[in-house]
Amino acid sequence: MKLPLRWTPNPNGAIQSALDELQKNRTSLVIAHRLSTIEQADEIVVVEDGIIVERGTHRELLEQRGGVFATA
Repeated sequence: MKLPLRWTPNPNGAIQSALDELQKNRTSLVIAHRLSTIEQADEIVVVEDGIIVERGTHRELLEQRGGVFATA
């Protein structure tokens, strides 16, 4: 018996849209492994081995040469 496959062009896009809607006008803590998930955040805190190693906006963190965030 063959099971039909459900094809979703971008399931992460739907999830991200739902998260964006839920976070409007709220303070939210998001733990993410994908940078695209936190790209629109007002502030990003990079934690490594339980220690805050970087903090800033998406753009600020990308501009830090040699930073953990920029090399991810």
